[in-house]
Parts: sequence; C-alpha cells; structure tokens
Amino acid sequence: MRLLARLPLGDDWRYGDRVVLVGVPSAVDEESSASYASYLERQGIYAVLSYPRISLLRRNAGSPLLALLYDLRSLALATVRQLWPQPESALMAGILLGYDRDLPPQVTEAFQQTGTAHIIAISGFNISILAGLFVRGFGRFTRRWIAVVLALLSISFYTLLVGAQPSVVRAAIMGAVGLFGPLLGRRQVGANSLAFVAALMCLFNPTLPWDISFQLSFSGTLGLVLFADRCSRSRRTLSI
Repeated sequence: MRLLARLPLGDDWRYGDRVVLVGVPSAVDEESSASYASYLERQGIYAVLSYPRISLLRRNAGSPLLALLYDLRSLALATVRQLWPQPESALMAGILLGYDRDLPPQVTEAFQQTGTAHIIAISGFNISILAGLFVRGFGRFTRRWIAVVLALLSISFYTLLVGAQPSVVRAAIMGAVGLFGPLLGRRQVGANSLAFVAALMCLFNPTLPWDISFQLSFSGTLGLVLFADRCSRSRRTLSI
C-alpha cells in the first residue's frame, strides 16, 4: 500500500532518498474530496500523512536509470529558465517538458477560459514532430529500419523524461505504430490504431478508463480521427 506524505516546502528531498516518517496517518477520504480520493485510490494510495517528522537514512537508494532521468529533466528545466524570462520560460517548460507548475495563475486561467490548455500539455503533436525529426536525422546516416528503431528508442526516452502520463504514453505508442506500419507494408488506420493502443494500455492498467488524462486524450484523438478529414474537406468545398 502506498502513502501520500505532505512535507514542508524548502527541504532538499529528491528521488532515491530513503527516509523515516513519524506521524499519524489518516484515511484518504478524510482529507480529500470524493473525486481526489478516488483518484488516489486508483494509484494505490489509501492513506495520507501530513507534515510528519522526517529523517534521512540514505541518499541514492533508488534506480540509477530513474535518477538519471530526473536529473536530466531538472537540467533541462533549469536551462529553459535561463534562456527565457517569465512567463515565456514557464510556457516553454510546459510545451517541451510537460512541467506547468511555473505558470502564473493568470496565464493558466487565460488558457482555461479560451479552451487552449492542451497547448501546454505533451501530446501527439509533440511526438509526431519528434518522430519525424528523428527518422529524418537518423535516416541520413543509416538504413530506414534502423532509423525507425533509433527514433522509437528516442521517443521512449522522451516519454519517460516528461513523466510518462497516460496521454503521453498513448501518443508514443501510436507514434510507434505509425513508424513501423510502413516498414511492414501496412497503412495506418487511425481508429484501429487508437483502439489497439487503448486496449493495450488498459491491459497493463485496468483503472485507466477512469483517469481524466486518459479520457481527454482518447476523446480528443478520436475526434481528430473521425472528423478532421471531413471538416477539412468541408472547408475546402466552402472556399471554392
């Protein structure tokens, strides 16, 4: 069973720290709204520990690979903050790294009111750009199938780097299907690919259909698959 611990701000805790927490846990439904409690339970979290006494036992006790990913993400985030001022740096961090905690409240509210909050979320658009860049870049130096494999590895690394949220994983798997399809002589059909990816993800995590990120990503992609071409043809007809 997992436990959600709330700690004071300002302490230098990082992935891989092994600590001792001393406090009195409470049930999730006692501290949270019903929807948030349901969300935590789907993550296997059934208890909350607020501001316990904490002492460090050991550093670097986690996976070296995950530690490397977290360090690289921190380095990338620091680089973005150095290159651009606020709020531009916060916007770029959201678009490139899926990190939206730096966005000022008024900017976040503006995105929500205009229905454009998806711009600062990692999605299929990001994965498509990366897939095209990697395939073209690697394709200059090696065979196409090797370039596709290297592109797939690069996309997998990027997915882990930005946090592997359900929407990102969905986009990455669909990107992989789109890359390998032409090599096998198969034409990708959007609805079939989306259904396959959704079934595959739910096979490994049966609680995904109740995850709001998965719901929005799946619904948005389904809408594009079913209606994007029709809307585009209708617009061309009206312009003529």
